[in-house]
Amino acid sequence: MKRHIRNLSLSLLICLLSFSVHAQWSTSGSTVYYNGRVGVGTSSMVGSADLTVKSQNTSGYGGMAVQVLGSSERPFYSYATSLGIRAWHYFDETDDAWKLYASGVRMTVKNTGNVGIGTTNPSERLEVNGNIALSGSTPTLQPVSVTGTNGKNINVVGGEGDGGGSVYITGGNDNGFNAGGMVYIQGGTGNAINGYVVIDGGHNASSGTSSDIVLGYNYGRVGVGVFYPTYKLELPNISSTEGRARANAWMTYSSRRFKENIRAVESPMKKLMDMKGVQFDWKEKNGGRADYGFVAEDLAKVLPEAIDWNDEKTEAIGVNYNAVTPVLVEALKQLQQEVDQLRNELTKARQGHEASPYGDNPENVIPELMQNQPNPFQNQTLIRFRLPESVSQADLHIYDMQGKEVKTISLNQRGEGEAVLEGYELQPGMYLYSLIADGKEIDTKRMILTR
Repeated sequence: MKRHIRNLSLSLLICLLSFSVHAQWSTSGSTVYYNGRVGVGTSSMVGSADLTVKSQNTSGYGGMAVQVLGSSERPFYSYATSLGIRAWHYFDETDDAWKLYASGVRMTVKNTGNVGIGTTNPSERLEVNGNIALSGSTPTLQPVSVTGTNGKNINVVGGEGDGGGSVYITGGNDNGFNAGGMVYIQGGTGNAINGYVVIDGGHNASSGTSSDIVLGYNYGRVGVGVFYPTYKLELPNISSTEGRARANAWMTYSSRRFKENIRAVESPMKKLMDMKGVQFDWKEKNGGRADYGFVAEDLAKVLPEAIDWNDEKTEAIGVNYNAVTPVLVEALKQLQQEVDQLRNELTKARQGHEASPYGDNPENVIPELMQNQPNPFQNQTLIRFRLPESVSQADLHIYDMQGKEVKTISLNQRGEGEAVLEGYELQPGMYLYSLIADGKEIDTKRMILTR
């Protein structure tokens, strides 16, 4: 009996010693902790985690919950290293928001669903205080579309404030020896109409005026349908509308303030006669349509200043047709002077052989119409004439180039007279004006009104 009790005591002692060796639970006051890895609901630990919790639920919610009691208590998870706690996240009951803290609140999720990064009070679904970087070979920012409705828009708006916030879209810089990144803006494609790309300057609410749109302000060039333009503004070399621009007027810098060594056109009539206007067909790659114009290489022999060449001066590119206009104007004036001179010589020859159609005229006044001065004109021009006293009715009739009479001026003066024509009364263009005396056409001349 004594031996049996001694053996039982020995077994119990061994068990107690064994338990004391393997048990790792410890207490410190009311705190109980375990020195080792703990699995709740599982013996398979996840990685090197000290605590692994497995839910036994097969449906619904499962996992681990942390609850604290008290109106000002906040459950939290902390993240620490050997240097101490580095960050934690918690639910803040003061504003019903989940927050991530790391040397300050870095991220906030409001109970409204708004998410703030760098801000604790987001007013939109996502509000970021700072820059946003997208990574990947082709990162895309795209709103989700809804089946059966129109696609969703993306609005990029500068912040409000004094002067208003700007919106910058900048191509990336190259770190080597290649080209910098392009800014590529493309309207969407559609079955009926493709999407437009609209660049609209801001509007002044008080005055109703619109702001300018400035492209390539410093050194940049703009190509519309052209990659790598060589001019400030360049369109494709296509004869159809794909290569054309349209406007009510095209203004060219032309003030005397910008020019020097101003002189008359030399030999305008000869230059005009040496020009070769041609009718031609554009090549298929350039539109393939019939047209009229000049051949740049031929015109260069007459007006080299009107030709644009490549940088090597080996290939002609284009013609400045505006440069041809002054030559035409001066040639027309020279031709008119020659006509006037021949007409005067003919009049003098007739005076020596024929009687005046207006009967006995002691002053020997022959009806005559002079060239208007100046011609061409802009604001006002003067038309001189000569009529004998015997003429009872005389008028100046002004016609456009389609033969439509646009103005009539009654002439009451006899002998030497003049009529003033105001430029604002007519549209710019070429006109004919005739002197009619007692139903007879005395003469007809041309004049040009410019702006």
